[in-house]
Amino acid sequence: MIGALAHGLPSVLIPLGADQPHNAARCEDLGVARVLDAVRCTPAMVRDAVAAVLADPACRRAAEAVRDEIAAMPDAAHAVTLLQRLVRNGRRAGS
Repeated sequence: MIGALAHGLPSVLIPLGADQPHNAARCEDLGVARVLDAVRCTPAMVRDAVAAVLADPACRRAAEAVRDEIAAMPDAAHAVTLLQRLVRNGRRAGS
């Protein structure tokens, strides 16, 4: 999911468990994905959902907006710098 969003691509999601239902619902709320029920969906439903997502310019624009937000975020090196600063200052995370 994050890979598709990082490239600005809308998705069809079929969540199975763990955090997938929550993440899928959030993607649907953001307008970047359609979500199908893993138990009830059929190949035809997947085909139709994919066709709908690909044909929906609003879904594409929403996914591109999320892509731009992801691109604007600091990279992992920035997080390392912040963690090193915390260690140098003798602080513990959360204090």
